[in-house]
Amino acid sequence: MLTPRELWQLLDAGRSGGGDDDGQNRSPKFPHYARGVHVPHANMVDQAERLVSGSAACLNHVLWEVLRLPWQSLEKKAADMLRWLSPEVQKLVLDSANRIRLESGHHFLRALERRRSLDGLAALTLLLRLAIERQQQEQIKEYAYSVLRMLLVLGEMLIEHGVGEMLFDLYAERIFPLVTFDGLVFDLSDYPYALLARELQFQVMKTYIRARFPDRQDHSDKIITNILAGQYAAFFKVLSEPLLIPNIAVGPPAPRAIEHLAEQRRLKEAAMQVNGLNSSEGWPRLTTSLAPTTDLIQPMMMFKSSGD
Repeated sequence: MLTPRELWQLLDAGRSGGGDDDGQNRSPKFPHYARGVHVPHANMVDQAERLVSGSAACLNHVLWEVLRLPWQSLEKKAADMLRWLSPEVQKLVLDSANRIRLESGHHFLRALERRRSLDGLAALTLLLRLAIERQQQEQIKEYAYSVLRMLLVLGEMLIEHGVGEMLFDLYAERIFPLVTFDGLVFDLSDYPYALLARELQFQVMKTYIRARFPDRQDHSDKIITNILAGQYAAFFKVLSEPLLIPNIAVGPPAPRAIEHLAEQRRLKEAAMQVNGLNSSEGWPRLTTSLAPTTDLIQPMMMFKSSGD
């Protein structure tokens, strides 16, 4: 399986002299593609498709447009963008009049999450962005957790294609910081995405073997759903959920929010210790690498003193 860089090197060989002796292509084009500054032109996409079947569908996928579109520009284009997705996904997110269903119930989200594909991720991301633009806090919360679960479910496949961590970082930098509700905000600054994505697949296989399911494929949806919900491997839900930190931008952090953050860290530390996970394997050191709870007390005292 080729990574995007390897595919680009094949495409560019003969035009720019190929890669350097160490196998790394020094052309300035690929870093721009990797950062999303530019996208490959149509001719390059066609060449990629001839080399690796299916490349065009990935390179032209509407997900990249959903992520790239400027804020406050999505409302008018959202329904048209959804019509580029598979019929199964369209049936879930569009009603009979082609209006978008901004639902956030358990059954609706799980139905989308079972479409383990870029189409499912694109639909959930678009719904999340719409909810953020409309400031619908309850839906923002539900969609954000659903997008994170989908990124984890797709993680192994995305990482094998060489784009998993780059894509997650894009969400962590551009999408999730805008997820605010109840005075809290997602904090994914030290989130061990690749480790969690691999751990999820390991737990799926472990559960499959332990339960002796006759057909793994027939039961994989149920297994994944239950693991993400805290069944079979309760520690995984604790580790995979994001830290919720007080949103200082909207006012002083409430003592209850600080206490909740401290409790989240204690639970994550306990889950790591019980399961033998440590920082030498790449897992975060919650007592040091994540901002200590006391860092949030100083802003609270500042707000308090300024009101006296």
